[in-house]
Amino acid sequence: MAVNYGLMQDLSKETITFRNTEEMRALPMRKLGSFLLGDGLGGAGVHWNGMNFRFSPYDFQIKTMTDERYGKNKLGKEYILQDYPLTYDEMEPYYTAFEMALGVAGEPGYFGGKRSKPYAMPPLVKTPVLSKFETAAKQTGCHPYMIPAAIASEPYTTPDGITHNPCMYCGFCERFGCEYDAKAEPNNTFIPVAEKTGNCEIRCNANVVEILKKGNKVTGVRYIDTLTLEEFIQPADVVVLSSYVMNNAKLLMVSKIGKQYDPKTGQGTLGRGYCYQITPGATLFFEEPMNLFAGAGALGMCYDDFNADNAKIDAALKANADAIAAETTARQTPHREQRHPSGYARMGVGVQEGRRVQLQPFPGHRGTGCVHRLQDKLSFLG
Repeated sequence: MAVNYGLMQDLSKETITFRNTEEMRALPMRKLGSFLLGDGLGGAGVHWNGMNFRFSPYDFQIKTMTDERYGKNKLGKEYILQDYPLTYDEMEPYYTAFEMALGVAGEPGYFGGKRSKPYAMPPLVKTPVLSKFETAAKQTGCHPYMIPAAIASEPYTTPDGITHNPCMYCGFCERFGCEYDAKAEPNNTFIPVAEKTGNCEIRCNANVVEILKKGNKVTGVRYIDTLTLEEFIQPADVVVLSSYVMNNAKLLMVSKIGKQYDPKTGQGTLGRGYCYQITPGATLFFEEPMNLFAGAGALGMCYDDFNADNAKIDAALKANADAIAAETTARQTPHREQRHPSGYARMGVGVQEGRRVQLQPFPGHRGTGCVHRLQDKLSFLG
């Protein structure tokens, strides 16, 4: 499922193109990279890791707050910063409702915006390697906290009456659906609730190929039944785009909705400002066992001392950074991305000794580290 992309978009049937510069010829992707386009009921919400951060107040008003702090002419014209039309305070009640509906386990960060309620559950378990990260971070004067996870740390029933079981720390979060119903997914949260109303009909194998409109008003969608190849028109008063940024943008483009961004003129908004996460980091090895074969997709710690505008650094050096994190994600199987220090056997005799020296999840962007540890102790979570 993970290696063969069983829950992801089949690129042999429908793909996206990629190029590094405008002068290059755009070529189709034949193998997915780090962003995994979802397919089927629930989409990528089935195989996600479950990290559930809130934007900071600064994120919503990045242009205004940057100008207020550093001056309007501090950043060059190449920066395309814009404020959101909403503020954190306006979004806060919806953040809270969403976290309760999913069942988010976590604790407030030192730099986080104000909250109207605590998280639905306490954080996931703090593993030995996270305790090391926490100690080291505090020694440098930083403020670590457990990553908010849409993964149950204890039995939980949502306000909609959906029951989630506590996480078993099997590590099969990313690229998989959760067999324990510990990780919140569309299929075990909102979809069953919507169906119970009697006003929701689920149509699987329906590939929307065009958004229909009349003048400036959307009137419905045209879709293909991927099993029978029949074409259907579905009238609608409201059409919600929820097929990830790639397919959302494609649908708008083929439906001639919006103006495509032209990087030469700076005109247009469709496709403007798209970017993706990067994950720089460091790999550390420890003599003591860290038991990183056990974990969860959102099990980790981070600190925001260099995120948003929390670090008081001159704007000429830094406009916006990100969190520094350590994660115990387990990465599905103990052998998938095992790393060893040089001089240790990777296969055969000596491989177990090589596994005794283990890597720590990286400090870097909010991404996933490649961390594993084979250990025969039962108290593997410390």
